[in-house]
Amino acid sequence: MEEVNQQVLREAHQACGEIETIRQQLLDARQQGDQALAQRFEQELIRAEQVARECQRKLQQTTAGSLEGEQILQQITHDLHSCGQTLRQR
Repeated sequence: MEEVNQQVLREAHQACGEIETIRQQLLDARQQGDQALAQRFEQELIRAEQVARECQRKLQQTTAGSLEGEQILQQITHDLHSCGQTLRQR
């Protein structure tokens, strides 16, 4: 069970990192006025958001009561909120 929790935590950390990286790339592409690139990053961000939601679900099921689990769950929730805001800014 502990190994499963560690795997879920690793996946969640990776998902958070990907969301932030792609979100920043999307914002940069928008700022540069590159619509094609911005569209590509929007699609990547949507996929990363789906992965993060799956990680969020797994975390809620497997790491209840774990301090690290709660912290990364908060981070994913924050990142998903930021992700949604960025996608709505089109």
